[in-house]
Amino acid sequence: MTLLGDLNAGPLVAANDPEQPENYEAASAGLDVPYVEQDRRCTFCPDNAISSVDSDAFGVLIDHVMLAGWEGSTSSTRVLDEAVTIETCGNQVPGAHSDHYGVSVTITP
Repeated sequence: MTLLGDLNAGPLVAANDPEQPENYEAASAGLDVPYVEQDRRCTFCPDNAISSVDSDAFGVLIDHVMLAGWEGSTSSTRVLDEAVTIETCGNQVPGAHSDHYGVSVTITP
């Protein structure tokens, strides 16, 4: 089984604030959460040009890939976290791929 997405819930890990930690605990019970165990960086972060996170706040880790029943090793990383520049009406505007950064998990049998 795989459960993935923006769950608007996450644990207190690294330099991240918890977000609805009781909901995160319920959703992740009995599941492997490789990104939380390995990378742990925020996915909704103050350094993202289009997120609504205050620049002096900690980010939250609310985007997840949760696994059950998969055999093998996993590796995970945050993706799509580089800044992009968008040209509009002749102006260069700082942007991002999304207001959330992505999570990538690779399963190796």
